[in-house]
Amino acid sequence: MPTTGKLYLGSTLISGGGEAEAWVRNPDWIAMPTLTAGVDEKVYGIIAVGTGNSNFVSFEFEGAYNVDWGDGNSEDVANSVDAQHNFDYADLSSSTEFALGSFGDTHRQALVTITPQAGQSLTKVNFNKKHTQSGLNDYRTPWLDIAISAANCTSLTVGSTSGNLALLERCNVVDVGVLTSASLMFQGCSSLQSVPLFDLSSATNASYMFRYCSSLQSVPLFDLSSVTDAANMFQDCSSLQSTPLFDLSSATNASIMFQGCSSLQSVPLFDLSSATNASYMFRYCSSLQSVPLFDLSSVTDASYMFDACSSMQSVPLFDLSSATNTSYMFRKCSSMQSTPLFDLSSATDASSMFDVCSSLQSVPLFDLSSATTTAYMFRYCYALQSVPLFDLSSATTTTSMFQSCDSLQSGATTGLTVSLSYDDLKLSAVEIDRIFTNLGTASGTQTITVTNNWGSATCDPTIATAKGWTVAN
Repeated sequence: MPTTGKLYLGSTLISGGGEAEAWVRNPDWIAMPTLTAGVDEKVYGIIAVGTGNSNFVSFEFEGAYNVDWGDGNSEDVANSVDAQHNFDYADLSSSTEFALGSFGDTHRQALVTITPQAGQSLTKVNFNKKHTQSGLNDYRTPWLDIAISAANCTSLTVGSTSGNLALLERCNVVDVGVLTSASLMFQGCSSLQSVPLFDLSSATNASYMFRYCSSLQSVPLFDLSSVTDAANMFQDCSSLQSTPLFDLSSATNASIMFQGCSSLQSVPLFDLSSATNASYMFRYCSSLQSVPLFDLSSVTDASYMFDACSSMQSVPLFDLSSATNTSYMFRKCSSMQSTPLFDLSSATDASSMFDVCSSLQSVPLFDLSSATTTAYMFRYCYALQSVPLFDLSSATTTTSMFQSCDSLQSGATTGLTVSLSYDDLKLSAVEIDRIFTNLGTASGTQTITVTNNWGSATCDPTIATAKGWTVAN
């Protein structure tokens, strides 16, 4: 009888769901030597070597260093010079064979050892390198497990763009020096599941640190108290289920920080009091059900912040008094039924703010007096029955503001001077006349459209035409 459970690729969870799994090292991998902080200065790594003899590896360290490739070859490498190698399957012992990948392809393993030459220290570790072999296309560098003990290292890059460490499941940072940047550190390590707690207290930039680490389920409580740029830090970490309470009190940029974290169900009360940019921060967090009352009082750009958070039913009363851009902020929040009275007095762009909020039933009287664009603001809000008397006197673009609001019975605004369509809604003649009455004087040739409403035939267009409007009814 088949058994239920979780399915792994190597040691990587690929199905089964549930709570975060503790990473279990593949028992078929060769043993990783022990490193002791403050004693050892070495880097170890295990390479998977395929039968095709296209097993290219490249990296760069600062401090002249020696590389034992683990296949009978070794070499000294000068400071800041790339080490490069192509492994031959036949050079490795058959005792290291293991099955890699969903089709169980046979690979052998090499234990690579990097040590500083006499009188040298490892001050930079960079695996984000591509072998310079002519005609070589982009490829996955087949690191499986890496351990680093380099107390003098001030620059650490494991993933990113060129190295493509898509098979790496663990990076054990045993010892590291003072890092001022963690930007791009593990980007693209899509199999990464285990990282330890190491010192980031001096880092000011953590942008893109774990971007595209799609197997990562949890992370330790790094000290981010000095970080000013946390943009894209966990972007598309689609397996991340929780996050600790990082100190983000210095972060001015938190944009895209958790975008695409589709398994994230809740987040702690981060200190965002210094953040001016929170755009896209939780976009596509489709499992996120609620968020705490973040201090957004300094945020000027909140666009797309919760876009497509389809499980979120309500939000607290964020201070948006400094926000000039709230466009798309809650677009596709299809479970949200109501919204608090945000201070939108500084917002110039409120376009698509509640677009496709299909469960939204009511909205308060937002101050839209500064908004120049409200295009698509309530489009596809099928459950919305009425809106209060918004001040649209500054609006220059209102395209499709109420499009497909099938239940809308009341939608008058004040001060409007540019075209707006109320086509195909649920408006009575009384309500249409109320819309006409509250219009401002048309700015040039402008059209107010009220076609396909049950009250269209009996409304009084002269109320609007007297103010210079063209009426489509």
